[in-house]
Amino acid sequence: TAAPVQVGLYAAMSAVEAARSFWDATTTAAANTARRPAASLDEYADFTDGLESIPLAQRLRERPSERDALFGWQRLGGPNPFALSQLRDDRLPDHFPVREEHFRRALSALCPDGSPGDSLSRALSEGRIFLSDCAALDGIATTQNQGRQKYTAAAMGLFVRPLDRSTALLPVAIQCGQTPSAATPLFTPADGWRWRMAQSFLSLGEGSIHEAAEHLGLTHLLVEAFAVSARRNLASAHPLTALLEPHFEHTHFINYTARHSLIADGGTLDQLMPQPI
Repeated sequence: TAAPVQVGLYAAMSAVEAARSFWDATTTAAANTARRPAASLDEYADFTDGLESIPLAQRLRERPSERDALFGWQRLGGPNPFALSQLRDDRLPDHFPVREEHFRRALSALCPDGSPGDSLSRALSEGRIFLSDCAALDGIATTQNQGRQKYTAAAMGLFVRPLDRSTALLPVAIQCGQTPSAATPLFTPADGWRWRMAQSFLSLGEGSIHEAAEHLGLTHLLVEAFAVSARRNLASAHPLTALLEPHFEHTHFINYTARHSLIADGGTLDQLMPQPI
C-alpha cells in the first residue's frame, strides 16, 4: 500500500504548488491592474507574468488584421462555447434590432473584397447566425477596487458563419445592454475604437457569467456535493467509487482554498471581477 500513498502524496503536493503558483500570478495581475491599465498587448502580458504565455496575444501582435476573426474564434475556442446559441426561427430578438444595413456594414469592414450573395436574412434562414447574450448581468450591482468603480454590461453579440467558411465565426454587431436606446446603440466592425470597447464588454460579460455560474457554481460547487455524498454512501470497493474517485481528486482542497482566498471578501476575484461573487 506504500506506493499508492506515495503517489497520492505527490499528487497533493503538486496540487498545492499549482494553487500557490496560480495565487501568486493572479495576485500580481490584480495588483498590476489596480496600478495602471494596459496600453498595449505587451503590457497586458506583463499582468500575467508567472503564468504560461497567451498564444492568442502573440497571434494578435503578429497579425493585427485578424483581430475580428480571432474574436469570433474565441466564442468557440474560449473557456465557454456554450455562451453561443444558434438562431433558427429566421428572426432576431426584438430587443436586439440588427438590420440588413448593419450586416452589410459589418461584412464590408470585415471582408473588403466583399461577400457576394450573403445577407442577414439568408444567414438566418441557413442557420449561420449565432447569439451571445449576457442577459444574466442585466441590472447587476458592480463593486469598486481601491476606490475605482468597476463596470460591466449585459451585452449581446451577433456572429455569422461566412459563406466561404474562411473562418469559423465573424462578429457582426454588439449591443452593450438589453434595451436598445441612444445610450446602448449597436456597434459593428466599421465603428473603430467604439467597436473595440464593445468587444471588451461582451468578453467581460461572458467571462463573468462563466466564472460565477458554469465554472464555480456548476462545476466546483456542484461536484463537491456529489463527492461528499459518494464518500458517505458508497463503499470503498464499490464499482462507482472506482469510476468517480478520479473526478473527485482534490475537489475539497481546491474548493476550501477558493472559499478562503479567491472568492473570499476582498480576495482576488473581488479585485478582478466587476460584480461580487
